[in-house]
Amino acid sequence: MKLSLDRIMEKCPRKLLPLYPKIMETVQTFQETPEYLRGELEPLIILLEGSRGSGKSEFAQRAVISGSYDGYLQTVKYATMTENGLNGSKDAFERLAPECRGTGANTSKANPMHRFIGCMRVDFDFFGRQDIKNEQKKYDWLICEEVEKWDKVQGVAALETEIRHCAVIMLISNNPPQSVVDFCKAHNALFIRCDWWENTALPAHLRDSYERAKIESPVYYTRFIMCQNDVDAAQWFDNTGIDNFFSRSYEDLSQDERAWSQNLISLDVGGGYGDESIIARISKNRYGAILVWIEGKYQLEAPQLVVKAAQARASTGATEEIWDANGIGLSTMQQRAPDPKSRAALGVVGFYGNATALTGGNTIFNQRTEAYLMWQKAINQNQCWYVGNPAYIDQIKREMYAQIYAPAEQSKGMLRLAEKKEIKKNLNGESPNMADAIAMGIWRIQTHKPSDAHTSTVEAYKAAGIITNKNTGKRWF
Repeated sequence: MKLSLDRIMEKCPRKLLPLYPKIMETVQTFQETPEYLRGELEPLIILLEGSRGSGKSEFAQRAVISGSYDGYLQTVKYATMTENGLNGSKDAFERLAPECRGTGANTSKANPMHRFIGCMRVDFDFFGRQDIKNEQKKYDWLICEEVEKWDKVQGVAALETEIRHCAVIMLISNNPPQSVVDFCKAHNALFIRCDWWENTALPAHLRDSYERAKIESPVYYTRFIMCQNDVDAAQWFDNTGIDNFFSRSYEDLSQDERAWSQNLISLDVGGGYGDESIIARISKNRYGAILVWIEGKYQLEAPQLVVKAAQARASTGATEEIWDANGIGLSTMQQRAPDPKSRAALGVVGFYGNATALTGGNTIFNQRTEAYLMWQKAINQNQCWYVGNPAYIDQIKREMYAQIYAPAEQSKGMLRLAEKKEIKKNLNGESPNMADAIAMGIWRIQTHKPSDAHTSTVEAYKAAGIITNKNTGKRWF
């Protein structure tokens, strides 16, 4: 066999090297077998599992390109679980083989792409969550990404169908569900695990961040990087849709999506001595989607933070600001506006996390839990994205993955996030200020419909005594 291993192995773990010739041999046998006999052939099934950064997807993508150049692959089916993942897979192939020419630019509809790689025409079919099955077409190679997100019944049922139509099936997962593991055992699949430290091509900055997370944020390392949950630990807050939150950037948004109908800043006040204050910006556009920015993190005394809040509000055009009104945050908010009337006039509101939840009946313990659940729901509906500075993404992820529920004896049968001191244990003693600021802002956006800013501001200032009737008509010239 003529193989171009150099094209794929420069960016992949060495332990995956033997897979490439094995896959191509199986495909060659499949193609040389008469079509009416192919149903008798057992496909080669490979389960690739392991941590993030281990090179699993990179291997599959590079192997497809190399196999096409080498003349073995003619039809490839690539299944991903989200529309954003769908686009990302297409982008990855185009990045690996930029000289490829093809059709099928409508990435949102999972249309086939006909690629000309070298002298070969290769059909790439990209499928989303609901489009895994396609009983009308046979494929040399089926690649299934994000298997952990599959429906336990439908996903395996789709694979049982694909067995009759594919020479090779590769399942890629960070943490495969038991139903898929049982399917693989029943069909004598190859089980191969790859971890990030085995990937010599992993960029140095990622390797350093993983090493640092292992020491500084063990929960984040275990749950996000290694994709493992400790079943003996407390009940973890559900963050399965977290990738959706970081799946878009501001540049991806159309002008229509950027236009906001609600816009506020959210402030979580740090306690000093390394506990930084956070200013986040939250906006909702005309389609109901929520956009999130982190404006900055600051180690400032209360008077300076008040000035910074005013500057942030002016620069973002926010019509409101919500402050964490527990502890030191309350006194800082009072420096921003000393009495309730002036706070109402300025659009300054407090967030009281221990107050009774506004929604959920008797199922949610307090507003802090309610805020995180609203954030979670918006993410899972693919209606909430972080579009701010990417430098803050790792910290936000660590804080999101650190959230746990309180034990049953503290929650009175309701959903309740654990106390801050318990969550800090999962963050090496740090407070989840960034995640709290985002959750507070989303809570305000989702529970409050602002009044007309053009008519309310003057009336609010009058009610607060900032503007009096006797000086409103005074002429200064």
